[in-house]
Amino acid sequence: MRKICLASFLCLLAACSKSGSGSDPVVQASPCENSQSAEYRYKADGDHLKVYNSSSCAYDALFIKGVNLGIATPGKYAGDLETAASYNDFKRWFQLMVDAGINSVRVYTLHMDFFYDALYDFNTSREQNKQTPLYLIQGVWLDENSPAVDLYTVTTGFNTNINEVVNAVHGNITLDSTGRPGKGYGSYTSNVEKWVLAWIIGREVSPDEVALTNSNHTSINSFSGTHLSLPVGSASEAWITARMDEVLRVEKQNYSVQRPVSFSSWPTLDPLSHATEIGSSGYEDSKKIDLANIDSANAPAGVFYSFHAYPYYPDFISEDTDYRTWSDSTGANSYRGYLAALRNHYSGRPVIIAEFGVPSSWGNVHSSHSGMHHGGHDEKAQGTYGARMLGNMQDAQMGVAWCSPGSMSGGNPPG
Repeated sequence: MRKICLASFLCLLAACSKSGSGSDPVVQASPCENSQSAEYRYKADGDHLKVYNSSSCAYDALFIKGVNLGIATPGKYAGDLETAASYNDFKRWFQLMVDAGINSVRVYTLHMDFFYDALYDFNTSREQNKQTPLYLIQGVWLDENSPAVDLYTVTTGFNTNINEVVNAVHGNITLDSTGRPGKGYGSYTSNVEKWVLAWIIGREVSPDEVALTNSNHTSINSFSGTHLSLPVGSASEAWITARMDEVLRVEKQNYSVQRPVSFSSWPTLDPLSHATEIGSSGYEDSKKIDLANIDSANAPAGVFYSFHAYPYYPDFISEDTDYRTWSDSTGANSYRGYLAALRNHYSGRPVIIAEFGVPSSWGNVHSSHSGMHHGGHDEKAQGTYGARMLGNMQDAQMGVAWCSPGSMSGGNPPG
């Protein structure tokens, strides 16, 4: 669903660049007295993720212009280690990103060690030249299972992934390839943590996984952790909050730092109600994950919300009567209505649309009320619609957005 070629991707990136990368805040050592910047270089606050500015001794809002990056070369499956991009590939891509106005790169999972070596060398050079670094949003992949499983049964494996990734971005782990099919490995010695803007852990959890988890743990209706708590919630919401807490706990305990954290989600599990999904065909609205009530008082770097949201899927984004009343300068646009509803529900914390876009495929799989269909576009239209969606996010005061319907290498996220 998220396939895109490199050429069209760069067109999209250029369309999304509403301001040059030089305007973005730069992480610097703080001369400010009583500053927490060394411990909390970044934080989630209001509508934005923010970067500490040592000149003003305050945090500057960062509008994220990002790209999701796979590990393979163009034309290959994004998670294919056999066709992994090289150190030089990554450094070249990083330069293309910043030239296009991109300020952040997101990875869904742990990459090979040389990805972090390339990022370290690239950003070190930029900072030596008084240039803004390329920020990293690091993911921790939740392994997929078929058929669906109870989330509590995969806790141990996911916690292992969390520990590995935290240590890797701090340049403090060696992982052998044995028993790690599809997972990054190597000697992680490059400490890139000062450029890690945030964590987005997990993946698009399915309604079946939520249903099974909730039915197996009816007595679990809250969570209280070291840094995060959930006073009231379902078993699935408690499990997700606990995993976010685990990331914060591990990094704080081992490295005395914290950064903003989120769990990856999608409209199928959004906290909103969609009248067009009522009845036997309402699978896309059958379960919800609502993390609005997370208590982050003991997590100074904060919490934010991230969604993979496209204008053509699920169908309720085009069919909801309230969303269909919305428009933008181009015309009718139910996608803008959906974004506004999502932003309104999660007011007070940042919301990131961590995937968006339209494919440049010959065929169209889903039609959209806005005309931004699931395919049937050439690359010029693809870039135009990417810029349109970015404007919709700014109008919704989301403050952050991801210029990316897939990966730099042209396939789906690794799993």
